Formats: sequence, structure tokens, C-alpha cells
Amino acid sequence: MAYLLVVLAILGCGKLEKKLDKVEHKVTKKLDKTLERASGAVGGSKKGQADKSVPGTADPCAARGKDGTYAFQVDFGDETIPVEVYLPKTAGPHRMAVLLHGGNQGAGAIKRRTLYDELAAERGFVVAVPEGHELEGRGHKWNTGKWDEVKDRNDSAFLDALAQQARDQLCVKEVLAIGFSSGAQMANRWACEGQNVDATAFSAGALLVGHDTCSQRKVPILSFVGTKDDVFHGSTREDRPDFPSGPESAARWAAQRGCTGEPKTSKVGEAECQSWKACAVRHCNVVGMGHDWPGGREKEAWGFDATPDSWEWFTAL
Repeated sequence: MAYLLVVLAILGCGKLEKKLDKVEHKVTKKLDKTLERASGAVGGSKKGQADKSVPGTADPCAARGKDGTYAFQVDFGDETIPVEVYLPKTAGPHRMAVLLHGGNQGAGAIKRRTLYDELAAERGFVVAVPEGHELEGRGHKWNTGKWDEVKDRNDSAFLDALAQQARDQLCVKEVLAIGFSSGAQMANRWACEGQNVDATAFSAGALLVGHDTCSQRKVPILSFVGTKDDVFHGSTREDRPDFPSGPESAARWAAQRGCTGEPKTSKVGEAECQSWKACAVRHCNVVGMGHDWPGGREKEAWGFDATPDSWEWFTAL
């Protein structure tokens, strides 16, 4: 095992990407088989309902009478990109969660993993589930700043466009990015470069572009990583400056914001957390967890559920 970790540490980004892809496929293969029937739209809607466009209303903040899942058309450059959205029936303005899937996956995978759609239906907020670049036969991936095969689209700008149009057309007031793995990397990059994200919560990821490239906006950060995640936890991998672990990335976020002193420590279930309250950065190591999201379908395993935990953290900011 030690030899394997050393080899991983010295491999180039391309080989590291392949390992990350393999990890993501392994941890989702069984889930995708057992929950295939749950791959429909958010909020309990039937598969295919998201093909319906968002109905026009004179007042986007008016109550809709019933909730629903729709295809929201996002204008980006010379493209119009459909993004699945769940809209509550209550009057706005609403907060919105943007779910960012892992590499080689898609919208269904991040919903099944986090169950954020079920939380939205329960608590009445908007959910948007965009997809990254489509790779032939391999699902989708985000342009997180490392992988050449997906460098053609500026995904921070695309997500900014999605959020701004949701503010204008769906009566959205605040935006939380939720990410897993490649989606966690993308949530970090969006927090670094974007203008229309208000906070981000993610698992199994880190910022893969330099903090010196980030804007001066102070986007709150909540991160989780498993102590058995051999891609993003420092205790199970050799450190590399261009591919930081989850704990390293959180510390860099705190430093970038000028936080001083030792972080406050706390524990909930198997999550051992550090918080730099003055700059709204919180990082949790989940003891025994691998490359995963510590909640949703896995909430019983870790003694807490990162899905409602992250939403409550966001609404309390």
C-alpha cells in the first residue's frame, strides 16, 4: 500500500485523473444498480417530467400552486443549455441549491447520492442540477482547472449565467453550490472565480487552481473529506502542491481570507470539524469514510447527515 501511494504521488495529472475516475465509478456502480428506478426528476416527479420547460408567469415570485420539475433554459454564449430545476409551490423569493455531480457521472448520480432533491421538496427551496461536459461513453465532467479534455468551456461563467438567470426568472435570492468529487472541485473553482454563488458545501474535493487567481469575494466554504479517501485526504496520500488535500485546501481558503489563530474544533458523529468562524470556513474530516458524500443515502453510516447540515449552515450565514 505504501508503494502504491508513493507511485500515485509522483504520477502526472493525467494518471491521477484516471485513478479519480476509477474511484468514482467504483463507489457509484452498486448504487446506480440498486437505485435505477430512483433516477427520475427531483421532488418525487416521474422520469421525463423535466423535459417540460418552466411555465411563464407574469410575476416570477408568485406562488405556483404546485411544485414541479422542469427544464430551465440557460443562455450561455451562442448556446441554450437545458438545466433540470425543481421549483416549490410557495411564493418567492427562494434560496437555490446547485448540485454539481462527480466526474463521469450526471444529474441523476448527485441527486441519488445527496438526496438534496428530497430535502428541497420538504423545505421548499429551488434545486438546479446542471451537467458538465459530455464525454463520449463516459458521462460528464467539469472544467475544474486540471483536465485538458474539458478545458473548452468556462464552467465558472456558465454557472454564473445559470445563477443570474435563476435570480431574474425564478425569483432566486441566494445560491448554494453543492459538489461531490469533480463537482466539489468545480464548486471550489466557482467560489474562487464566480460572481453569483453565495456559499459552497462539498465533499471529496479541493481547489485545483491557485488561490492567487481568486476574486476578492469572500464566499463561505464548508468541506467534508473521508479519512479513507486516498485522493483527497492528507493521511492517505503524498502531498502535491498542485493537487491539495481537503484539509490543505480548507487551510488555504482560511489563509486567503486573512483568518488568524487556531480554528475551533468540534465533533458530530464521525465528523471531526475545524471552523474559522470569522471568515466562514469550516472543514470536517469524516473518520472511516472513503470517496463519498457523508449524508443523503449514507446518513446512517456517519452519525450525521451532511445534506440538511449543509443547508442549515447556509441558511444561518
